[in-house]
Amino acid sequence: MSEVIVIDDMAIRYEDLFRAPEKDGAVVSVRVHKSVKELLVRLAQREGLDGVSELLRYLVAGYIMGKYKLVHPEPRVLAQPIFLNVNVNKTQGKDSIEPEQVMVKVEIDELIKESIQAIEKVKAGIINPRGNEYLRKLRNKVVRYMVKALKYRMEDEYEKLKTIQTTLTTILEE
Repeated sequence: MSEVIVIDDMAIRYEDLFRAPEKDGAVVSVRVHKSVKELLVRLAQREGLDGVSELLRYLVAGYIMGKYKLVHPEPRVLAQPIFLNVNVNKTQGKDSIEPEQVMVKVEIDELIKESIQAIEKVKAGIINPRGNEYLRKLRNKVVRYMVKALKYRMEDEYEKLKTIQTTLTTILEE
């Protein structure tokens, strides 16, 4: 459900500030000069609203929100569960380091830095996450490197990449 706001002992829901009344709703009539009505019609059309009634509902809601310092309630976000899959390769000893493993480690470190910078830019409002193809490709790249981290027994890097993947997925779904 939505959050209830109490103003002068009147309880209303936040969504009621912007919503049109149903059959049992109240109607408020306002008489204005003909030129003011024409201006309101043009403003409503320019804003892409259904009509003057919707424009006036938004104006009233804006006044109430400004007067009583109301803010839009934040939606409750449930964090995604973290799944950990660890594959153990028993054929090789722990001390053996492959040259390819060193290369993958360097690539993972660069990917982690790039991802953290992108997440910070989203939080700062520099990058808009909605429909952002760069963030989607970055998340997919993180998933590919998670597989490589498991393949080369890099548990610490895997954990970092999993956290980044979860954060990017959450950002893209908002």
